[in-house]
Amino acid sequence: MHTNHIREKIFAGVRHLREMAHLVPEILRDSWIKYLDGHIDHYISVISRLPPPECCGRILEIGCVPGQLTFLIKSLGYDIDCVDINPARLSEFWKALPVEPRKVDVETEPLPFEDKSFSVILFTEILEHLRVQPIFALRETARVIEDNGQLILSVPNITFRKRWNFLFGHDYQGNVVKAFEQLEKVGHMGHFRLYSASEIQRMLKHVGYADIQFASEGRIKGSKLWQILFFWSSSLRGILYFVASPKIEA
Repeated sequence: MHTNHIREKIFAGVRHLREMAHLVPEILRDSWIKYLDGHIDHYISVISRLPPPECCGRILEIGCVPGQLTFLIKSLGYDIDCVDINPARLSEFWKALPVEPRKVDVETEPLPFEDKSFSVILFTEILEHLRVQPIFALRETARVIEDNGQLILSVPNITFRKRWNFLFGHDYQGNVVKAFEQLEKVGHMGHFRLYSASEIQRMLKHVGYADIQFASEGRIKGSKLWQILFFWSSSLRGILYFVASPKIEA
């Protein structure tokens, strides 16, 4: 699918999403809108990696709240299923799509689908939140993906700037106290662990993926001078994207 065409479709979908914000509970609405504003480029990056709708089978999205990516993909004509640890947070929003997410804790519960059910699995902005058994969750994706399918996974990039700040005693994963407070209040948490590209590749190979490709994308955070000086550096891009296929035994 042509990138410019994707952008036009997604921006139209984003406008529609803003009109649907009233379906989000008031307590979540402001953060939901802020999340939308900050993730448009990410949504474009994910969707640009999908095969065209006419060439794509079923898609499974792992961790579908806030539902924005789900909506955009569905509006482009894809067949998408999704799971989340607490989809009821957006019950009215789901009714309007319409989509019926399954309630699943992917770290402890098997995915409620048959083997080799999906041609594409989306595991974006999820792995860094998992605190119990991320390997189990990844292994389940390998079970339900088709032989010629694709896993699209993304995580925040541990950039050179973050490493430099950490060297001098600063945090680079956010406020750990707030993350655990969120776990107590709503049953899930913020960033629990950030991963390097080599760690992600090792995990994917371990659970049965092969032909793993990755790229660093997103905006370079920091001052304008920092962005100008290091615009060329992929190591400073905010998100790592991985595309992997299941290893097919001979």
